[in-house]
Amino acid sequence: MFNIETIEQELRQYIEDSANLSRQDRYTYLKAIFDKHYAMEKTEHLLTMNDFQQIISYAKSQFVNLTLPATISKRDVYPSEVPHIMMIEAVISYLNRSKVLKKLVRIDYTTKTNK
Repeated sequence: MFNIETIEQELRQYIEDSANLSRQDRYTYLKAIFDKHYAMEKTEHLLTMNDFQQIISYAKSQFVNLTLPATISKRDVYPSEVPHIMMIEAVISYLNRSKVLKKLVRIDYTTKTNK
């Protein structure tokens, strides 16, 4: 996954260069090093049966609470699409909670009660 020698080499280079950098540049430099190696370390995320059950449970609870009519990006959601949307939303929620994604993802939907 990641190479400890590479991290050490980059940190040693940072120490040499840091005297000539402003405080903000030092922060940016260190953050780039850590982000790079954190991303390399987290190339795979294992979904367990417990995670899968939590996703399904969350989807079911959201399905019960959803009120129709609902829209996604100004398009009406048909009742037959709701289970799929809730499952997709549950998976996205799991990925966001697990901090697997680099950006926070959400579905742009509205219901009659939250317009």
